[in-house]
Amino acid sequence: MKKTYTVLDKFLVRTPLLPVEADDSGCDHGLFQCAVSTSSPSLGRMLLEGDRSEKTLIARKKFVKRMAYRPTPYGMYAGVDVGRFGEKTTIRRGNQVTTRLRPDMSFVRGLLEKLEKIEAVRRILKVYPNPRALERAGRIWIETGEGASQTGTVESGKKVVVTPAISSVLRLSSEGRQFSDLVLLLNEEFNDPVEQLERLISDLLDYGVLVTELNFSLCDWEKFVEIVKSLELISDVRPLVEDFLDLLDRLDGWDHGAENSRAAFDEIVSRMRRLLPGKSKDLVQIDTRAYLQDNEMSRNVASEIEVISDCLLSITRQADSSLDFFKSEFERNYPIGREVPITELMSETFGLGSLYKQSSYSSNMSRTRCLLDMAITAAKEAKLELELTDDIMSALRVEDNRKPADSLDLFVAVVADSRAKIDEGEFKLVVTPRGVSIGGGRAMARFYDLFESGEVADYLRQIAVMEQEQTADLIVDGVFWPLKPRSANIAIVPRIRNFVVTCNSAPVDSDHHIPLSEISIGLSDRRKLYARWQRTGQKLSVRLPHLLNASTAPKELRLLLDIASQDCRPVRGFDWELGWELPFRPRLIRGRTVLSPASWNLSKLCADVKLQDSPKEIARQIDSWRQQWNVPASIIFADSYYSDTGLVLSLDQESDIGLFADLLKRNRYSSPVALEHLPINDWHTTPDGSYATEIVATLVKSEIDKDEIELAKLTAVPLAVGSSSYLRLPGSEWAYLRLDCSKSVHNEILLDLFGKAQNWKQRGLVSSWFFVRYADPYTHLRIRFKIGCHESSKAALAEINAWAAETVRQGLTRKLSFETYDREIERYGGPQAMPITEDLFALDSEEILQLFSLPEFVDLSPLVLSAISIYPILTAFKFEQDLAAQAKWLAYTGSSLSAPQQSELARLYRSDISSLLLLEEGKPVYAKYANAMEIVRDFSRRKQPLIDKLRDLDSHKLMNRLSFNRNAQMHMHCNRLYGDNILEYGARATLAKAVSSIGKRFPELTSLRF
Repeated sequence: MKKTYTVLDKFLVRTPLLPVEADDSGCDHGLFQCAVSTSSPSLGRMLLEGDRSEKTLIARKKFVKRMAYRPTPYGMYAGVDVGRFGEKTTIRRGNQVTTRLRPDMSFVRGLLEKLEKIEAVRRILKVYPNPRALERAGRIWIETGEGASQTGTVESGKKVVVTPAISSVLRLSSEGRQFSDLVLLLNEEFNDPVEQLERLISDLLDYGVLVTELNFSLCDWEKFVEIVKSLELISDVRPLVEDFLDLLDRLDGWDHGAENSRAAFDEIVSRMRRLLPGKSKDLVQIDTRAYLQDNEMSRNVASEIEVISDCLLSITRQADSSLDFFKSEFERNYPIGREVPITELMSETFGLGSLYKQSSYSSNMSRTRCLLDMAITAAKEAKLELELTDDIMSALRVEDNRKPADSLDLFVAVVADSRAKIDEGEFKLVVTPRGVSIGGGRAMARFYDLFESGEVADYLRQIAVMEQEQTADLIVDGVFWPLKPRSANIAIVPRIRNFVVTCNSAPVDSDHHIPLSEISIGLSDRRKLYARWQRTGQKLSVRLPHLLNASTAPKELRLLLDIASQDCRPVRGFDWELGWELPFRPRLIRGRTVLSPASWNLSKLCADVKLQDSPKEIARQIDSWRQQWNVPASIIFADSYYSDTGLVLSLDQESDIGLFADLLKRNRYSSPVALEHLPINDWHTTPDGSYATEIVATLVKSEIDKDEIELAKLTAVPLAVGSSSYLRLPGSEWAYLRLDCSKSVHNEILLDLFGKAQNWKQRGLVSSWFFVRYADPYTHLRIRFKIGCHESSKAALAEINAWAAETVRQGLTRKLSFETYDREIERYGGPQAMPITEDLFALDSEEILQLFSLPEFVDLSPLVLSAISIYPILTAFKFEQDLAAQAKWLAYTGSSLSAPQQSELARLYRSDISSLLLLEEGKPVYAKYANAMEIVRDFSRRKQPLIDKLRDLDSHKLMNRLSFNRNAQMHMHCNRLYGDNILEYGARATLAKAVSSIGKRFPELTSLRF
């Protein structure tokens, strides 16, 4: 079977710094002393002073265990290196270890905010408009919503009145301008005092309207350091800057071994505390490279990873996307084809705001029941392991027709007796709790600067090229400061792609920056949201270059990320769903892969232990729990199944039982678990001992759908349209009347209006008019009148209002209102196409009303009349060259009905429709529809010159493909005729079958005279 993904040659290797054999003797290891000194200086001092208290010994034991068993890179607990898939498994840890120390991002955030408050510093910094600021109604609105502004103490909801000077500030700083240069330019333009202008710009910084370059993009760490260096010129802050640069030198010295003693680190910490008084923790971030002496892993493992990625892809359930709610709101508030600037769209005042709700997962009761039965049966039979058979896989499989993601990172470990056994295929692959991350290479990106010569950065760029080949959209990186600055530690990554969207920071250099203000959001005819870069017309696919959770991003960026992933199938580690609440879940095996280790819910045991004071009674409870649930001796205690901070415990050892009891008593989490500890170290042996090892493999999609990509490239690029083009207010040349009324009286009201409007046209009060049926949220009629010359507009409005008021008095209408006409310019092709389209609407409305006027109208089949009256619209645009092509397009647009429904409608109506299309005058049905057909054919001739004008505009002057306009014309015709979408689908589907049947009966026919 064809595999969805192919594993790339390189992968990330993660190993603890100590072998699993390390015990208390590991406390004498130099790496242990460094790790303790850097992550917990207070514990380091206590150990140095010989503190033997129980609390200190427990803390020391935890440190040793983490450094021996936990491969998750954190500080100096564990390190990373790069491996390769090859013929034989040779991976072996070497002795060399290097670090990369950097100020913790929470410390950096505090420092830059301290610097920004100093006026002398501000004056030499570049300033930029806040990318999230929105200028509307003569004011600048700052609506950060979730509080992720990161511009000092900016209050969400601030509004600043736009003066000419402020308008110039925004214009002049759009691509960055030094504060002092900006003051000079403003002084030349407005001749205001320099002090006043400086105060203005400072106020704009305080309000968050502007940001300084110190608010650096997280893919620009090196640029931030250069900016700080430039501040040495300012005497007021020179000591602070020199201390910070000296700190960076000391951190670099530690990395390169010049001085990495405990005393040196303590001095670094002391200096940092002096730099930011009151900042006592989260000062230094450390990543470690643990060099491999040999770095190959058998391709057998790569092949198994490819197999298991398909398995996980097939059984991952779909989350109910918050985007679905957003789409519905977008449809309700904006016309089809409208592209809305993202800053306006996400505004609570002017757009939809942040309409995210908590995502939930789609529920399938048979699947959920299968999962629960699996776990309960395993518990009853005391089975620690369960094989996922083909039948079980079939029960768990999720139907999802979306395409797989372009690339993945899969977190796995290998269980084998030796390297040779791996090469022979005798191994188990374990999917670790971290599971899967969509976006290949992101796990490696964080460590880019641990490797020489840009090795990792170059590899990440190769992955980016492969991803770009999978789509016609322009893939760009999305970069943001998280609400908790410390989380930014894992987001310091290199700039990999050509373009970056920044959300709450200063931009990257202008050649590679896409401002939020240049991004618009639209909804396609396939009901898919998309993002477009207005400067180039390209559709964007925004991706995160790091492992930060997308839900922590500012709302604008989160929307862009969700839009990029809406067409991708989710893939995650195994999900027990409701089974997570059970006391026990067995190990799940598929082939030679452990999809999920055995695990036990510890909530009840925690509650029981907290009620006891006696160590013996607690030990007895733990032993009883082990016996009841068949718990092995070696487990991992974790806050939750997905936690990467678990602690390995041996429940055969009294000291570990005591440690387990202490963890249970101190637990503050709602879902603590015990996971079986699998021997992921046995094969990775060295003279020092064996090392627990995880690898992160990167997979890319095996096949590229070139046809789909080329089709996507044909999508027309909308022109920029301002509100002056699409909004027509009351009092303009268009009057928009809304009548709230029951659908049952629509035709009566419209026929009455038909006669009135004829009179208004003859008198020059109205030049044309058309109507639309609507049901949002209540049924109503929308009637648009194009009013004549300005002198007659008051008279026209007065007569229209008088007529509408009479419908209210008669009880036909509940209420009336004159509203703003939002012309759906984008939907119908743009400013040049819209007047032609409105003329077509007027003709179509007249056609419908003439049909209503027929005495026999009520006796005509709605489906047959709909079918024969939309067929001339289909052919007038002259797209299809033969009947087969016409039938194919109609079948596609009528496919919303099920196959049985379409077959039944064809049985009832296809013959009549065929006879009418073939003009078979001898058939009884022809006489019944003769008058209606005469009206339809007459208006078809009258519409043709207007449609020809649209065809002349096609391709180079239209914002949308002309086929979209045709489809919309057919839909609006059906709307006016009966206002029933299901009826329209039936008419299209049955017309498709009729046209197809005619084509087969008369193969010589390429068109119909109808």
